[in-house]
Amino acid sequence: CFQCGKAVAISNMRQHVGGHILRSMWGVREGDLLAEVSSSMPCGLCGRSGCAISLRKTTGLRFKFETNCVFRTKLSLGPASNSTKRAPCTNRPIICCLC
Repeated sequence: CFQCGKAVAISNMRQHVGGHILRSMWGVREGDLLAEVSSSMPCGLCGRSGCAISLRKTTGLRFKFETNCVFRTKLSLGPASNSTKRAPCTNRPIICCLC
């Protein structure tokens, strides 16, 4: 993790970084961070700015998630939008109403 330095499996990075982003948005200070979450459009996978994330329409109502983030992983948007006990974070790309 670029923020805390913790070794996190890529498959769990979205959940982990989502916690850093949420705490940053609410002004909750985290001690001993290596780097703060980007204040300008943080990437939901790494917490930094500059990552391009997009949703490309495939067929019907299906979209494919694409990113250039170093922590990219496969993501199913449907399951990612539901909070569960094992994966409480719903940090995921959303469809922009302006695009």
